[in-house]
Order: sequence, then structure tokens, then C-alpha cells
Amino acid sequence: MTTVLLVGAGIAALACPLHMAWATRRGLKRSCCPAATSPGVDVLRDRQARLAAQIKAASATGEPTAETRS
Repeated sequence: MTTVLLVGAGIAALACPLHMAWATRRGLKRSCCPAATSPGVDVLRDRQARLAAQIKAASATGEPTAETRS
């Protein structure tokens, strides 16, 4: 019984590093690495401000939003 537990623990301990090596070999990045093309914070804040302005303009003109469309 202890042999089975030791083998199971060994397999579990090696599963993650082996999967990461296999994914890297296939050209995929590990999930812990940030995307190389991720936009900066300023870009996201500008986009958020533009979307907020569009929402405000749409609500002022009475256009239906995605929630009210059927």
C-alpha cells in the first residue's frame, strides 16, 4: 500500500513540470507568463473612458443597450 502511495505521489509531483515542458516544446507559453502583446494600463484606461462616453451618449439619445434589446 505504501508503495502505491509513493508512486502516486511521485507521479503527482512530476505531472506539472512535465506538462509545462511539453507545452513549451510545442510552442505554447506557460500560464504564469504574461502575454507579450498585453496592452498597458494607460491603453486600457483610455479604452474604458471611450466606452463610458459611448454608453453615456447612447443613454442620452435613448438608444437601446444590449441588456434591453430582445
